[in-house]
Amino acid sequence: MKALLLHIATDSTKPTDYYGTLGVVGPIFGDGSFEYIPITDFEEGEENTYGKIPSRNIRGKYLSDFLPKDLPSKLQKDFNAPPDWTKLEVHNDPDFSNKTYGEPYNRIKEGVPKTKLLATLEKNGYLFFVASLAPHNEEACTNLSTLKQWQTGKKAKYIIGYFKVQGIYRVDPNAERVYAGNNFEVEVKLDDKTFDRIKANPHYYSKDDILVVVGDESESKLLQKAFQITIDSSQGLKPNSNGGRIFSRAFIRGFKQVNNEETIQWLIERVRYL
Repeated sequence: MKALLLHIATDSTKPTDYYGTLGVVGPIFGDGSFEYIPITDFEEGEENTYGKIPSRNIRGKYLSDFLPKDLPSKLQKDFNAPPDWTKLEVHNDPDFSNKTYGEPYNRIKEGVPKTKLLATLEKNGYLFFVASLAPHNEEACTNLSTLKQWQTGKKAKYIIGYFKVQGIYRVDPNAERVYAGNNFEVEVKLDDKTFDRIKANPHYYSKDDILVVVGDESESKLLQKAFQITIDSSQGLKPNSNGGRIFSRAFIRGFKQVNNEETIQWLIERVRYL
């Protein structure tokens, strides 16, 4: 059994061509509940915006209410983003509703380590999703610099969800064909429901081949409460007592591979009912 810890969601890094991070992290509340705030989407096709997705925790609030009033200048300058968070499109990947996670397939050939490791996952393995979160402060959301300053030294890494792998596939959206096997060269037929779940993934819009992890619908979820795996960023995001069971070095962003089956089972038991 193999597992991969994969960093997702917005964080404090600057936006790039690959990652539409927002310059700040999502909020965590005193009881361990949190808001999952995805990165933004630079491609056409997404209909959801930060102003349309409701808060999971506060009635009448939306994701845009947990973000600063002004956008990072790079988003506006380099990506022609609208000046208002409420109109900025969301990159809904992982898609926790349909239990899929996608990556451009060509990143395997390009040697992108994260994608290459993702391609090694097998049925009944696990994909754990990690996000940076910081305590919520509504008053700090007045502007970007104030919120960034508030979050400095308070961020930590948390597991916020996981998929038990049902299957991993190369998908050709143009021909609507699906491939599996060691080199993703064997064409397979999926049931209509599973293929519809794949088609809902935002990478399907690109029309280029994609690598898609499909999670088991009954054993994959976005957690209600986050599971902390590092100490806060004032101390370098080193593993806390939970993270120390999984990895030994600081978890800045990216991924961590876990091959020890006992460790994977321990982690599943810790997060299964959160």
